[in-house]
Amino acid sequence: MPPDPPNVLLRKAQDDERLARLVGDNPTISNEQIGFLAQQAVEKTIKAVLSHRSIRYRRTHDLSELLDLLKAAKISFPAAMEACVRLTPFAAEMRYDYLPPEDAAEEPFDRAGAIRLVRTTLDWAERIVS
Repeated sequence: MPPDPPNVLLRKAQDDERLARLVGDNPTISNEQIGFLAQQAVEKTIKAVLSHRSIRYRRTHDLSELLDLLKAAKISFPAAMEACVRLTPFAAEMRYDYLPPEDAAEEPFDRAGAIRLVRTTLDWAERIVS
């Protein structure tokens, strides 16, 4: 299968970011929804760069796997992007199966931080793809 068009992936990632920014402060929107939008934006952005460089990737939501592909191809990226692996569970586990108990001792989800991470990732990819 040919790689996905990088510009299409970037546009879709920008759409996800736009929606996350619009609803990020809305308390009626769940952390799972914001996390899902952030995860999807980062996933599509990384895939856009991989596609632009003609690097094949699996149909996966695993951001760690996608970062490993960047590393293997010696494509540099901002160190802050390493944090994106924490978004991976929002793609499937938290969306369909696992929801942490409300009294869980886990650190609260940083909505604004997730959205900043998306912007960092998009800035990086837009410089490469355009």
